[in-house]
Amino acid sequence: MQANRDATQHNRTYHEKLAQQLDQFLRSNEPVTEERLNKEVHFEGLRPVIFEPHRLGPGPRHRRPVLHLDPELAFDISKVYTQQNAFQTLENSFLASAFSPTSLSGDNLKGLATAMSTIYLIDVNVQEPLMNRSLR
Repeated sequence: MQANRDATQHNRTYHEKLAQQLDQFLRSNEPVTEERLNKEVHFEGLRPVIFEPHRLGPGPRHRRPVLHLDPELAFDISKVYTQQNAFQTLENSFLASAFSPTSLSGDNLKGLATAMSTIYLIDVNVQEPLMNRSLR
């Protein structure tokens, strides 16, 4: 779980700055151009968190250690893994839809910037701190 917390924390500052830059870009009255987007938004990818596999997953070899855990601790660990799975699903779905050949074929930079800002990064910037608290 420490590796997952570190991976989540690693991109916190970047995700917060990216959200602020996209918000400022979208609120401006200046025309939406690729040049302006590249100048004002320091985009270095979405940097999704790739979680380490769960060590308490299904299968006979994993069940025995779970039996020796305090039930409350086992439940807390299960909640964290459920939260991570939901977050990973959000990231995968967004990446698959926002960066498909169809979505990148047009010149609608405002649409892409809006999706990144109001759909993806809002959830990321809410979920990452929650997960970091859960992983302590």
